[in-house]
Amino acid sequence: MGVTMPLDLGRIQEDLVRRNEMAAYEVRDRFYEIGKPEGLAELERLLGGGEASA
Repeated sequence: MGVTMPLDLGRIQEDLVRRNEMAAYEVRDRFYEIGKPEGLAELERLLGGGEASA
């Protein structure tokens, strides 16, 4: 790809929506964000038998 500059995914998503090429899937269970250390630690607590916050 070779792209070395930041990219706002919102711009790509807006274009996909305009072209009717974006789909969504509604989930009923909580999504666990693991892109940051705090979120990963929370998921690890949950998987290890600890309680995760709501």
